[in-house]
Amino acid sequence: MANDVACVAPALKAWKTQIDRADKLFGSLSSEQVLREIAPGGNRVLYLWGHLTAAHDAMLPLLGLRGPVEPHEPPVLPPRPGGACTQE
Repeated sequence: MANDVACVAPALKAWKTQIDRADKLFGSLSSEQVLREIAPGGNRVLYLWGHLTAAHDAMLPLLGLRGPVEPHEPPVLPPRPGGACTQE
């Protein structure tokens, strides 16, 4: 049991560090920057941010840390890169 705790604690600390780094990065972006494509015809920052959020939320129940954030709805992501933010 002590071995498990010794392995889990550094993993959770690293996970929190990465979340804090992402919060700092995404929090510093303007609305225009969040909607900008990363590459021509590619994903927008918002799309990637959504995937990171969905992956984070899906990990919590898998690790037994808590139940699903929204147990009655699966994560909703655009069907293709940038699909939810197309501007005509």
